[in-house]
Amino acid sequence: VQPDMGDVDYGSTKQYRGKLLYSLGYNATLSELTVGIKQAVNLKAMDLGGSSDPYVKLYILPEKFKVFETKVFKNTLNPFFNEQFTFQLSKSTLQKSTAVMKVFDFNRFTKHEIIGELRVQLCNIDWNHVIEEWQDLAKP
Repeated sequence: VQPDMGDVDYGSTKQYRGKLLYSLGYNATLSELTVGIKQAVNLKAMDLGGSSDPYVKLYILPEKFKVFETKVFKNTLNPFFNEQFTFQLSKSTLQKSTAVMKVFDFNRFTKHEIIGELRVQLCNIDWNHVIEEWQDLAKP
């Protein structure tokens, strides 16, 4: 017996893409936002061999005038990036910005595939401390 098409639950299984550890700090004196891309774990395998060649692209919306990229790590689903990037942002700009961190699988001859992304609203953050946290990657 086949279930009715109305009974089939499409898109209910959330595809796991991995987790990203990042840090955020703001120096009001210098008007500098520092974003640390620390590491990723359990990334989704994008290559046939059951692995990926991950790297992270980072930018701030709505401006997006500067895009940073981490180094590419070959054949791993658990890269340690340990890289920091600095953006010049005034406090007022910071309050209406979003940090976007996209994890890609590097491919030498074809388009790089996106594994997942994080978007962090910067208006919701307590800038009195450096934030460091793990978050699940979302579907882009």
